[in-house]
Amino acid sequence: AADGWTGDRFALMGRGDQTAVVVSTRWDTLADVREWLDAYREALQARYGASLRMLADAPDRIAWETPDGVQILRADATSTFLAIAPTEQEATRLEQALAGAPLAAAPSSGR
Repeated sequence: AADGWTGDRFALMGRGDQTAVVVSTRWDTLADVREWLDAYREALQARYGASLRMLADAPDRIAWETPDGVQILRADATSTFLAIAPTEQEATRLEQALAGAPLAAAPSSGR
């Protein structure tokens, strides 16, 4: 699923004992983005199994509740954005805060 990956950026945030992560990725083509979305979906299913709960499932936005928190994965052309936070409200706030920001990724090294 990493074929077509051209770079990424991430941020780790914390407040007290809570942690949130945001990751943006850039891909060569829309097909590469779709492959990444499918692979991520399969990885979460393999990790969490029956404890994984789907909150939203649209072509450009998928959201899950896991025993570890909430994950929202959004696609925008050849970029993706992933928010991982303790609650759905916090993950959605991260998504909304970055909705207007470009999902541009840092240039990859050596590709």
